[in-house]
Amino acid sequence: MRGRKPSANAIRRSDDHADISAATVIGQAGGEMAMPAEVAASPSMAALWSSIVGTGVAYDPRDVPLLEQLVFDLEMARQARAHVYGEDGALRLMVACGEPDPDTGEPLQVRPNPYVKVMHDSVQQALRLADQLGCTPLARARLGLTQAAGKAVTLSIAEQIDRAVSRR
Repeated sequence: MRGRKPSANAIRRSDDHADISAATVIGQAGGEMAMPAEVAASPSMAALWSSIVGTGVAYDPRDVPLLEQLVFDLEMARQARAHVYGEDGALRLMVACGEPDPDTGEPLQVRPNPYVKVMHDSVQQALRLADQLGCTPLARARLGLTQAAGKAVTLSIAEQIDRAVSRR
């Protein structure tokens, strides 16, 4: 083979290559995505769904089970976090177990709060799902969506300037 190898980031202008730019991928996704009934039944889960999915244009209908699991994991983490805090707002990393001391009423044995582990596990799973679905900043950067969003803002500003200049 003679010459140098083509650059991995080179723009290919031939007709035989598919255009897989971020704008194309987002534009080709399905329409509005319906919220599952189990998610809609809980107001907090419905709010999470709306903040994560929005209209659903960026997702495929095949992503619904993963999105539903992501919302469920985030809700489970939220509820577990609520149980980690005591009535006074202090963190309860250790909880009493067994019989209390008959004289003082203080617990004789303590163990780690099980809600801390539940919260940790559900957050870890939610982060893995969010990464797969492109919901994290790193995942969006890997997909090139941050550059597409930046270009859209730049184009929007340029269009506004053009409109303002044309009015004069």
